[in-house]
Amino acid sequence: MYQESERLEKREAFLGTLSNFATRFLVCLTFVGIVALFWKHAVAVGIVWGMTLLSAMSYVLAQGRNVSGITEIAKHVGIAVLVVIVSEGIGHWITAHVT
Repeated sequence: MYQESERLEKREAFLGTLSNFATRFLVCLTFVGIVALFWKHAVAVGIVWGMTLLSAMSYVLAQGRNVSGITEIAKHVGIAVLVVIVSEGIGHWITAHVT
């Protein structure tokens, strides 16, 4: 719908949607592979892999916008680390108070 609202041709909108889905699906499969291959260490390996992907995407986008790649990576990874820490804290709080 977004691509159609941007007045793209139907074929371009469909191909954009299809490539978006395929990319997200393949990235999700990499995390499934991490769980399958690194069962005992899947969380740590998944976090490292996710941060690596986030860093790479941040760098590519920074280059496209002509801004500092290091600054963009630091901002995005910093926020991601904060989200992981807060999520972990909420999980511990729920376990302690709800169960």
